[in-house]
Amino acid sequence: MSYDNQPVEAKVPADFDAPDRVLYGLTARQVAILAAAGALLWLAYQAATPMVPAVVVAIAALPVGGLAVAVALGRRDGISMDRWIGAALAAARAPRRLVAAPGGVPAAPSWAPESRTAAADATTGAGRATATGKTLAAPVVPLRLPAHTIDESGTVDVDGGRIAVTAATTVNFDLRSAGEQHALIDGMGRWLNSLSQPVQIVVSTRRVDLYTFAEQIEDRLDSLPHPALADAAAGYAQFLRDLAADRDPLDRRVLIAHQVGPHSDASVARRAAEQTARAFTGLGAATRVLSGGQVTDALVAACDPWRNVGTGRATPDAVITAEPDGDLP
Repeated sequence: MSYDNQPVEAKVPADFDAPDRVLYGLTARQVAILAAAGALLWLAYQAATPMVPAVVVAIAALPVGGLAVAVALGRRDGISMDRWIGAALAAARAPRRLVAAPGGVPAAPSWAPESRTAAADATTGAGRATATGKTLAAPVVPLRLPAHTIDESGTVDVDGGRIAVTAATTVNFDLRSAGEQHALIDGMGRWLNSLSQPVQIVVSTRRVDLYTFAEQIEDRLDSLPHPALADAAAGYAQFLRDLAADRDPLDRRVLIAHQVGPHSDASVARRAAEQTARAFTGLGAATRVLSGGQVTDALVAACDPWRNVGTGRATPDAVITAEPDGDLP
């Protein structure tokens, strides 16, 4: 059977991960919030009506009921309003000073001077008073990251196991024929069905820093074997600068993270990433299993996507050595 003249249709609901609706199109969380607010208003009505007219109680209950409805039905930043408020309160109460101290933060000695932040908190009454009357700043707590180490092969040790990352380019689906589109869908389906461990697909878009690439090219002009080749490289560097000035180029990155159990060897996660790279290569995408420095670049880009250029840096626990003349290798 030929699929050349048949269009490809694949309907995917936009709310496939939405919670179940249990009553009148409301989720269990929304029903619980509205029921709790209704019960509270009913108890207030029963307690106040012997002394206060019912109309006054109803008017006073309108703001409370409206607030309950807004919390139950409202959404912000893609999450329900009650979860957003809970996250905001948790962030407001969380310590603002996090340090890399996996063994715990030692207590400050008694002779340590009072910090400037503590003095500022004392003027506003927001600090914490000690037995000696000295106002201390908000507590310093250890910074606990989910990733512990990144080895040279690119395997990341996390609390739940080990992770290897595959980078892939996108594939233009609309420009393919109907048969090619069917083949792409079948290939993607085979890859999804072959997964035996959890994976996470992250698609991100960031601005390309062409000025940095131009500077890297110009730094290597003296090492080129022929003057004509150096002139061509210098012209290409200038072309990159002009392109960055006239346009705003963007780079779309697709990262697939493969996680294995905590008792699995690091090579297991690496093999899963290599299998994904082979599967995506067959679909026409350019793939690469990231090394330790490239995984570090990806994590840095997640924190600061506008300043990272992805050149492959040293892993966090790597030992940096210098040559006798002082230059780094």
